[in-house]
Amino acid sequence: MNKDTNFDNMMHEALAPNFTPSDELNNKILSAKPTKKKAAVSVIPKVIAAAAAVLVIGSLSVYAGTRIYRKVFVTDHAISVGNTDYVIDEAIASMDINEPQSPGYSTVSQEFDSYEEAMEATGLGYHFRAKFELKDKVYTSVTTGPDVVYNDLSTTFIYNEGEIDVCYTTAEGNIAEDAAYSVRLENTNNPRDYVTPYGAEFSLVDEIVDGRTKTYVLVSYDDVNGYLAFYNLSDDEIHEVLDSLEINLKPE
Repeated sequence: MNKDTNFDNMMHEALAPNFTPSDELNNKILSAKPTKKKAAVSVIPKVIAAAAAVLVIGSLSVYAGTRIYRKVFVTDHAISVGNTDYVIDEAIASMDINEPQSPGYSTVSQEFDSYEEAMEATGLGYHFRAKFELKDKVYTSVTTGPDVVYNDLSTTFIYNEGEIDVCYTTAEGNIAEDAAYSVRLENTNNPRDYVTPYGAEFSLVDEIVDGRTKTYVLVSYDDVNGYLAFYNLSDDEIHEVLDSLEINLKPE
């Protein structure tokens, strides 16, 4: 596949977890609290052909019987959930998102013409009460590395005059029990919360680059870590989308 040919290929390539942190980054993260047991670190920096990066530190906590929505905390260059001791904003900001895939990892990717088809085939993706128009295709990937497997789904919906980027990620394997998951942003602005009529609470954070505002919402529960990113949509429109999520979330 020639990843320079068109937007589809760029999106396809963007899905793959293709970076492991340098020793310097590992040391910065793992030295956050030397008295704690050190956790394995892996990084998934390229998603949805955007400047965002997803950082997974440790493992993703699994909660039986209920869906726990973990509280979001905001730093200068990231929005995160999980163990705050592992989130070093300086290290996240300095990540090289163009680092090639590390040895020992292999990725199998697929693309689908409909969101429903992708969900049925892979079991990935958020359920919405509303139906949204796809901008292009839905991209999924399974990346297998040493003792870990990442599953990803990514796509973009058109909504009114704006767009919704969807990133849905799960990970399983031999990874530490405490976890931190971050979405890397160029900057963070205007953090605010919204509670849906169904009682789910979400944090909205803006990223402003070259005068363009994109609003990110982490959606993290069970073994799922991902986000929705909104461009050219008002808060009222964003609330409508969040209201349509079919997730019965209970704050931690």
